[in-house]
Amino acid sequence: KIREESDKHHALDAAVVAVTSRAMIQKIANFLSWKQFRKAGDMYVDEETGEVFYAKKIPQPWEGFSQELMARLSENPRENIRKLNLPSYSNEDLSFVRPIFVSRMPRRKVTGPAHEETVRRFEGYDEKGMIKTSKKISITELNYDKLEQMVGKESDPAVYNTLKQRLDEFDGNAKKAFASPVYKPKKDGSNGSQIKGIRIWEKPASGGVRINNGIADNGRMIRIDIFEKDKKYYIVPVYTKDVVKDGLPDKAIVPKKPESLWIQIDDSFSFKFSVYPNELIEITRKKGKEEETLFGYYIGCNRNDGSIEIEEHDSSKSYGSIGVRNLKTFKKYNVDILGNKNPIKGEKRIGFSQRNHNRTCNTEN
Repeated sequence: KIREESDKHHALDAAVVAVTSRAMIQKIANFLSWKQFRKAGDMYVDEETGEVFYAKKIPQPWEGFSQELMARLSENPRENIRKLNLPSYSNEDLSFVRPIFVSRMPRRKVTGPAHEETVRRFEGYDEKGMIKTSKKISITELNYDKLEQMVGKESDPAVYNTLKQRLDEFDGNAKKAFASPVYKPKKDGSNGSQIKGIRIWEKPASGGVRINNGIADNGRMIRIDIFEKDKKYYIVPVYTKDVVKDGLPDKAIVPKKPESLWIQIDDSFSFKFSVYPNELIEITRKKGKEEETLFGYYIGCNRNDGSIEIEEHDSSKSYGSIGVRNLKTFKKYNVDILGNKNPIKGEKRIGFSQRNHNRTCNTEN
């Protein structure tokens, strides 16, 4: 159950390994060999050591080991250990018992491609200023939804209708529908050129990397930089493409808006801290009439709506779509390898040194 629910199974494994001696392995091996010859409920007494083994009870390093281990892995280990009334724990010992906190290594890697491999055709901007793009697909990849996104559907209805008719004939199965060639009909009804693929609209993008006459999605988001103004928080995403540029990005995300309409960061904003994946943060937000505090590791940011995702320290639960603009509090913590936590009181915004420039981007920016 521990293994299924959280990362605490690593602690469980470590504890089991720590008590696994050669003698313990021999006891378990003997138990397993004896068990197959015993009836349920029977016991076996080792004639050499006098130890008693029960068919349903695997040998343990000491009496109560399993109960003690599960208590230590629980959310309230001090209370659960106290309930076991173990002679090995004094009141002073119990005062040092505390819940496990899983320590993670922050991912501060800044290398990688400046943009994704797929380059789409740049088609201009929509009425909201979002970037319009299209890509070409084979007709064998078609379905009804993709066909509705066909570029030129209104201006070239003959192609659209021909493809739709063929899909209808094969119940929407594109591989069967287009196993034989399909042709664009001429005005006189004869076959024109063969249709092998069509161009379809992609979802409008708020930004990207221009590549000649096309555009590609940004590469990996390295971190987010958090700014504050008038008790509101703002996110400036930092990508691998920014590593080779002079200076740092200075536009804060505006939900559902193109990057050209994002908020310009100036001296009226105060920098709080940078957050890399697997860094520990604490937020307090309003939830109805109450306030809710979430404490966990930062997973990622959605640039489309400016939200973040965090995860419990032991991966037992995650929280997505967290808007940051109106948070009551937003804090960052340092965590050492033993799980000790200390809040960050002040941080300077750090750029990227020249040593990273020559090894960061391996595609055109």
